[in-house]
Amino acid sequence: MVLHGRKTDQRHADWFANIDASALSSNDARSLDLVKRSYRQATQLPVGLSAELAKATSACQHIWAEARAKDDVGMLIPSLTEVVRLKREEAACLRPEAGTLYDGLLDRWEAGMTSAVLLPMLDGLRTALKEILAATPAKPKPAPYAFDDADPLSAILSTQHEAWHGMYEQNLSRAHRHTPLSSYASMGLHESQSRLIENQIGRSMAYCRYLSAEIAAVFPESPLQDAQHLYAHANHVAPGFIRVDADELHYNLHIIHRTELERALIEGSLEVADLEAAWNELFEDLFGQRPPRPSLGLLQDVHWPAGLFGYFPTYTLGNIYAAALFAAMENAIGTVSDLIAEGELTEVAGWLRDNVHSVGSQKDTLDILVDATGATPKPEKLLTYLKAKFLS
Repeated sequence: MVLHGRKTDQRHADWFANIDASALSSNDARSLDLVKRSYRQATQLPVGLSAELAKATSACQHIWAEARAKDDVGMLIPSLTEVVRLKREEAACLRPEAGTLYDGLLDRWEAGMTSAVLLPMLDGLRTALKEILAATPAKPKPAPYAFDDADPLSAILSTQHEAWHGMYEQNLSRAHRHTPLSSYASMGLHESQSRLIENQIGRSMAYCRYLSAEIAAVFPESPLQDAQHLYAHANHVAPGFIRVDADELHYNLHIIHRTELERALIEGSLEVADLEAAWNELFEDLFGQRPPRPSLGLLQDVHWPAGLFGYFPTYTLGNIYAAALFAAMENAIGTVSDLIAEGELTEVAGWLRDNVHSVGSQKDTLDILVDATGATPKPEKLLTYLKAKFLS
């Protein structure tokens, strides 16, 4: 209530009216645009709705944790139904003039992104990924998603993933600190940084050459001391129920799965009471199997109980952006694989700092990516990368 009140303070509108935009520098004009956007979004939501959402999502997250532990979807249905009801109201408030209800929520995480742009990309990926999977022999699944002295890889990759989220934040422009420009441009761009270090770098043969030696020194009992074995292990291909455990081919199918369901929930063509059946049916269509219990299905993610509708697509957008950025980085540096094989990522990190991190929100995400890569990011770069790895 207090935070919402500050964001919607009428004095903001008065201050905006008294600003001479023609006298502003380009950075100051950009800051003003971002502040106005934040104010506009805040004032579109009634204060009562914001309070209801905060209470409902807080309660639903606690219930979700207990429901997952007990594998009991029924426990979650009433509270999640209330969250979805409120998110539909929020979506109606935020809905762009020419967009859909889902667009209002999607835009909060990925500014400017719309269903009209997103859905064709996901549909194309769905078809292409199924074709690649059909031509890719299945490989053994890795160890469970937990730390294991014999299999430290999952812990290493997840640590790198989160660390590069932090690196993005740490490299935001100090010159614009405490202004809107010193913030990340979008969640898709944020995810691109963590997915790049996890996948394009962390699962590469070059990195496996470096990491296998490190594993041998620290984990002498691990079977992953051979670079070839580590590379095969890091790039297993097998359908699984858990999104965070998924290989690079199946991961985006998990995101497509959730995006289709959450869009239907917000648009009103799917009700929470029918969500588990819809989850299992679509999962079987995409992965060829049904979750044997709710903790491996509907109850595995906290995003919806937390009210994070419109967030899931940013993971796949992050993968698309990461592939484009890595290809541009290879062209710019030329010796990326050699550097990675030596465990020397200073130049890699510097390129990302200069072209992405330090830019902050001085530009929109697409402008940042066009400047860094020379083109608007498309799924083709990601598919080229995946085909080169898994069909070679």
